[in-house]
Amino acid sequence: MKPFFRSDDCFLNFKKNDNRYDVDSTITAGTLENLNLWNAHDSEIINFCDPDGCKNCDIVDLTINPERYTGYEGKPAAEMWQIIYQSGFSLASKGCEKQKAFFCSISGLQSSIGIHIASQYPTGSKGFSLDVLIGNHGPSLEEFSRRFTRQKDGNDWIRNLYFVYLVELKALSKADNYLRSKKIFTGNSNEDMQTQSEVGQILDIIQTLPNPINQTTMVNILSGLDTILFNTSQDMDCIECDKCKLWGKLQVAGFGTALKILSLSNTHNDNWNYNYQLSRNEVVSLWNALGRISTSIFQLEYFSTNSKTNSEL
Repeated sequence: MKPFFRSDDCFLNFKKNDNRYDVDSTITAGTLENLNLWNAHDSEIINFCDPDGCKNCDIVDLTINPERYTGYEGKPAAEMWQIIYQSGFSLASKGCEKQKAFFCSISGLQSSIGIHIASQYPTGSKGFSLDVLIGNHGPSLEEFSRRFTRQKDGNDWIRNLYFVYLVELKALSKADNYLRSKKIFTGNSNEDMQTQSEVGQILDIIQTLPNPINQTTMVNILSGLDTILFNTSQDMDCIECDKCKLWGKLQVAGFGTALKILSLSNTHNDNWNYNYQLSRNEVVSLWNALGRISTSIFQLEYFSTNSKTNSEL
C-alpha cells in the first residue's frame, strides 16, 4: 500500500498549491515519546501495509485534524469519486451481486463523508474564503439538502450508509474476544485503562444489537472486495486535499479491516477465540471507521428533524 499523503506518481494532474488542504502534522514532545514506545511494543505485530511504505508514512494527530468542509469540491473531487467507482467494474465478471456490494459500500462511505461535511460547514457565509475555513463550523441544512434531499437517489445513498454500518458492527461482534484481550498500549497507563474499559462497554452494547446480516452470505458476496479496496486506497493517494485524503483512506482502511475479520471468522468456523493478528493501524482504523459512520447516523437524525424537507427522507 502506498503511504498516506504521497501523490508524486498520481495519474491526475493536480497541482498542490493551496495550504488550506494541508494536514496539521504537529506532534508534541510527549506524543513523540509515546510513539517511540508504540514502535517498540508493536515490533512483533504483523504490519497492515508494506513495511517500506509504512516507514515513510506521516504521523498525524486526528484530534487536531477534524473531518470538515475544506473547500475541496467541484471537478477534481467528482473525477476522484468517478475513478473510485469505476474500479468496481472489474467485478462484473464475478457476478452482479459482488459489483453491487462494492458500489453500495463505496456509496455508503461517500454518504458518511458528505454528511460530515454538511455537519461541519463554515457558518455565516455562503461563499468560501480562508478566513471562513478556519473560523466556526456547524451543520448546514442547505448543504445537506444539496447533497441528499434534492437528489433523486439521496434515499438510496443514505441506505448504503447503514449497510456499511451493519458490516462494521458485525465484524466487531465477531472479533469481540480478540479486541477485549488485545492489550491497549499508548504509553499512558491511565488512558490505556480507560480506553480498555470503554472498548469493553462498546462491545457489550454491540452484542445486544440485532444484526440482519447473514455472515456466510455476506462473506461470499464481499469476498474479493479487499483487493479492490486496496486499489481504491491507492487511488485516493491522488486526492489533492490531504485532510480529505486522511479521512477517506481511514474509512476505507477501517471497512477493509471489517471485511478481513468477517472473512477470517468465516474461514475458521466462527471461532471466537481465533487470533486475528490485527496490526495497530487496522485496529485504529476499524474503531475510527465505526466512529465516523455512527457519528454520521447521529448527525443524520439532526438533519432529518430540522430540515424543512424532512418528509423527503
